[in-house]
Amino acid sequence: MTSRVLAVGRKEFTQLLRDRRTLPLVLLMPVVQLLLYGFAATQDVRNVRLALLDQARTPASQSVRQRLEASGTFRVFAVRSRAEIQSAMLGGRAVVGLVLPPGLEANVLTGRDPGIEVYADGSEPNTAVVAAGYVLRILSTALREELAARVVIPEPDVRLLPRVLYNPNLRSRDFMIPAVAAMVLLMMTALMTAMAIVREYERGTIEQLAVTPLRPAELLAGKLLPYVAIAYLDVLLVVTVGSVGFNVPIRGSLFLLFALSGLFLFSTLGLGILASTIARTQQQAMMLTFLLLLPSIMLSGFMFPIENMPVPAQMLTYLIPARYFVTILRGIFLKGTGVAALWPHALALTLLGAAIFTAALVRYRRRRV
Repeated sequence: MTSRVLAVGRKEFTQLLRDRRTLPLVLLMPVVQLLLYGFAATQDVRNVRLALLDQARTPASQSVRQRLEASGTFRVFAVRSRAEIQSAMLGGRAVVGLVLPPGLEANVLTGRDPGIEVYADGSEPNTAVVAAGYVLRILSTALREELAARVVIPEPDVRLLPRVLYNPNLRSRDFMIPAVAAMVLLMMTALMTAMAIVREYERGTIEQLAVTPLRPAELLAGKLLPYVAIAYLDVLLVVTVGSVGFNVPIRGSLFLLFALSGLFLFSTLGLGILASTIARTQQQAMMLTFLLLLPSIMLSGFMFPIENMPVPAQMLTYLIPARYFVTILRGIFLKGTGVAALWPHALALTLLGAAIFTAALVRYRRRRV
């Protein structure tokens, strides 16, 4: 049995090496995806366009502007009216607007409402909310330090000193890049597996294989061997580029990472086989695979927090293997999490992978018959 599986795997490796278009694509796509996600898919708030209406024109208001510009978060430009702020936000030239009214210092010194107005563009909610919070914090600090010499401003008795664990710099790259390995495995193995099997049907060679002593399980195992090897090579590329190119820490065990990646492959390879039993051409296989992958990407927590989803969507995520693998990768990369904490996710991957792979194998046998 082992020799027959290896013979099919050798044949598949030979075909793959002769394919001058597919092989470079399989090796380059993970690196391209990683670079795109690493540089473009970031939730860090920087270079926010801020329209400032300074009606106070005092040392305190000048201090506020200087601090906003020095923070590196904002690109400040002056406007002359509230209408200009609305116009700038309407035209996309500003995400945040700030109004410093006349009598700002006097109102702060006497304890009255300073009348400061902060506008945020709700069409970019994440940026707007975070940027507005930065503005308020900078305002508070600047006004306190500027006016401290003129009046004693009481300090609160309790001071909160927050500590951020595992990603102290709050870099979104550290959060995003580990999950890219899950998306690479998901896309590459499912897509390549589906197209490789459908290719046999298109060329008519599946009938030749059907009359051989090969059992369906042996044929599938042999055809999947090259793509398992490529999947691990892709993970190695992502880990190397992420740690060396983007300085993403790897605090956990690489052996554990590769071992749990094997569990995830049950699901991705099963999805590829399942798509191949429905599609009749490679184009259909490609479209069907993307249709199956879309829910996995959207509901895995890769792009959107699962906690923010509606309850029905949250329940559906428990059927998505990528949900567990993304958690595993982020735990190993950022927290150094071990088996003691990850075994429930590993168990879920095993059960879901076995179910998907079994269903795909049953459908494959029926199609062969």
